[in-house]
Amino acid sequence: LETLKSAALDVEHALTSTPGTREVISSAQADTAEYAITINRAQAASLRISPMQIAQPLRTAIYGTEATKIKKGNEEISVMVKVDLNSNFKTPHDTIKTNTDTIMNLPIQTPRGTVLLGSLITVNLDSASDVIIHEDQKRIITVTSQLAPGAYAADVTSAFQAKANDIRLPDGVAMKIGGENEDVNQSFKDMFIALILGVILILIVLIVEFNQYRQSL
Repeated sequence: LETLKSAALDVEHALTSTPGTREVISSAQADTAEYAITINRAQAASLRISPMQIAQPLRTAIYGTEATKIKKGNEEISVMVKVDLNSNFKTPHDTIKTNTDTIMNLPIQTPRGTVLLGSLITVNLDSASDVIIHEDQKRIITVTSQLAPGAYAADVTSAFQAKANDIRLPDGVAMKIGGENEDVNQSFKDMFIALILGVILILIVLIVEFNQYRQSL
C-alpha cells in the first residue's frame, strides 16, 4: 500500500504541474491516523504468556466483555463489563476515551506475577485509510482534477500524458487515465461497434430480400 501511495504522490505532482488543471485531489489524502499495537513475543514467551492472553484483557478494556444478560419482557439486554480507562467518564461510552499511557499501565497477570502491559507491547502511530478502493480485485488510488477555465480535456490529457511518461512506476503498479477522456474514447468505441452491427444487419436484410449474397452486393 505504501508503494501505491508513493506512486500516487508522483502522479499528483505531475497533474498539479500540468497547465489547465485545478483542485487536484488524491484519494490517499483521506487517510487518517491510528495506533498500531505490536506484541513483544520474545518478552511474552519469557513470562510464559501467550499473545491471546495479552490481547484478551486489552479487548475487554476497550470493547468490553459480556458478563450476563437481563431479560426484560421478550427482549434480552447484554450486560457489558469494561475497564475504567477514563476516571472522568460521564457515560459508558466515555470510558475508552483515554491515552496510550493509560493503556500501557494496564496490569497483566502472568505465571511469573503481574506486569504492566507496556512491558509487553509497543505502540506506534500509523496512517490508515478510511476506505480502501478496489477495482477488479486490485487496490487503487484515484487522482482527480478539475479543468481550469478555458481549458479543454483533450489538451490537458495530452500535456499530462507527456509528463506521465517520465514517471517511473514501481513493479506491480500501473496507471490508467480515465475521466472525461475515457468517456470520449468509450463513446467512439461504442459508435464503431454500432456502425459494424448496422452494416451486418443491412447485409442480412439484403440477403433475405434477394435470396443471394452476390445480388445483395
